[in-house]
Amino acid sequence: MNQKDANEVDKELLKLNILQEINKNIKVLVLANRQLIETEKNNLLNSGDNKEILSLCNGKRQVKDIAKKISKTSRAVQYAVEQLEAYGFVTLLKAPSGKAKLPKKI
Repeated sequence: MNQKDANEVDKELLKLNILQEINKNIKVLVLANRQLIETEKNNLLNSGDNKEILSLCNGKRQVKDIAKKISKTSRAVQYAVEQLEAYGFVTLLKAPSGKAKLPKKI
């Protein structure tokens, strides 16, 4: 292994160590704020139409379909889906035909 390769390996190891440290810090923050996070999650599910939207996230409906079903705008449903995704309630699947995303309850 030449010096250039050794430097690249050192850089990659440094990156890995930094990522591991960041991961540890995230875990500490989550533990320290566990109660607040749970309260926020509960508030999210109990506000507006979020619970109904979550129940309709089956991985087969697009946001516009969910919006029609509950008589809301696509933008309002999109915003709710983004919040639900941020808190880990849904994931977005890629539609087989096109670029649409299909929210699916986790």
